[in-house]
Amino acid sequence: MDDLDGGFSSATGFISLENGQLLVEFQPKRFGFQLPAKEFGVALSEIERVRVKKGWFRCRLVLELNSLAALSRFPRHDENEVRLSIKKDQLVNARDLASQITLASVDRALEEM
Repeated sequence: MDDLDGGFSSATGFISLENGQLLVEFQPKRFGFQLPAKEFGVALSEIERVRVKKGWFRCRLVLELNSLAALSRFPRHDENEVRLSIKKDQLVNARDLASQITLASVDRALEEM
């Protein structure tokens, strides 16, 4: 995540799908100094939509969430969406993750029927 606190902070980390939830691990940096790592989970029921956006200079994994509690766990969000920058060499992995999340959400919705 770039441009936290008006550009004074940033965060790098990992995101994965484990045990039916999205696991987010990141380490924030403020003024170049590393802060303690943080980890939290986002339930699939809190994810409305996930997509990968490929631009000229950067790629992003965009999570649309339907829970204020889930949004508040991220250091930066806009309205109901969180944008995570990903490296171009991780684009295939990000698309796979987005597909896995979508498939798991559809499976959960079908089970509830």
